[in-house]
Amino acid sequence: MGAMFVTAVRLIHPFTRDVAEFPDKNCLAHQLRQMDYELTVDPVYNLSHWLYSASRYLHQARKLCAAVNITATGAITVMLALHSIGRVAFASAGDAEWTISSWKMNQLDRVLPYQGKLYVVNWEDGLTHVLLIDPPPPVPWCEGEESPSVPALPPPKTIVTCSSDEIHLPWLVELDSEILLV
Repeated sequence: MGAMFVTAVRLIHPFTRDVAEFPDKNCLAHQLRQMDYELTVDPVYNLSHWLYSASRYLHQARKLCAAVNITATGAITVMLALHSIGRVAFASAGDAEWTISSWKMNQLDRVLPYQGKLYVVNWEDGLTHVLLIDPPPPVPWCEGEESPSVPALPPPKTIVTCSSDEIHLPWLVELDSEILLV
């Protein structure tokens, strides 16, 4: 198979060549399709519908913005803002599958990854909001205990609101370690 069929998600350190493996995008597409199926409870289930929805979710899972967070202990978490689905998925290195946010956003196409977090521009009712999506908090785990439960992704926090009259359909950019609304 050619490179166009590779759905692996890997983080590769350019100097040491260390590789962190994450669940692949086929797994994510399957999870999103399952979530959609569970929400719609479509009684008519056939192979052609399954193939169509699986390919649709794989295509939608390609429209994303990623942020990488590395804790002081070296735990690596990747967050994926899935533009067309309005959800955020995350996984830590070595996880078997992605965890998908329980919440959904109407607009998730103007996202800036910065210092392991996702910053999002959202507008409604004549107001422009900048929201912050933090990575999931680490779960304490002691040796000898069962595996820790997967943490939930905290909902987005509004960090600033301004009138849409001040700035129309803005984007976020980073300049000299500052985030600007342009």
